[in-house]
Amino acid sequence: MESFRNEFAAYVTVDSHLTKAKCIYHLKYMATEATEYFKEQFRSPSAVALPDPYAIRKFIQREQHWEPVLSQAFLINNKILEYCQQQYPSAQTLFPVTQPYGPARAPIAPAVAPEGAPLVGAVVS
Repeated sequence: MESFRNEFAAYVTVDSHLTKAKCIYHLKYMATEATEYFKEQFRSPSAVALPDPYAIRKFIQREQHWEPVLSQAFLINNKILEYCQQQYPSAQTLFPVTQPYGPARAPIAPAVAPEGAPLVGAVVS
C-alpha cells in the first residue's frame, strides 16, 4: 500500500468540503467490509474469501465511487464538519526557517537593550 500513498493523498472526495475526512471514509469503508465479511462467514458453513485489500485503490484508479455514506447524524455527532473546516498552520509558520546554523553562519542575536541602557560596545556620547 506504500505505492498508493500519493494517490490517496491527492484524492478529493465527492463532497470536496469533506476531503480532509477521507481517512474517516476509509475507516468506515473498512469497518463495513469487515462487518459484511463476518456476517457472511457466520452464515456460511465453509470458508469465505476475504475482501480485496486493494479495492479502494482500484476504485480510485478507475475513478469509481467507493465512499460510504456518512449520515448527517454521524457528521454532527463526531464533529466531522468542524474538523474539515479547521485551518491548520503550515510547517513554515510553526517552525520558521531562519539562517542555517554552522560555523560560518552562527545565529546572531539582535542588538537590543532595555530602555535607557546603552548597548554593550556602543559608543555613548
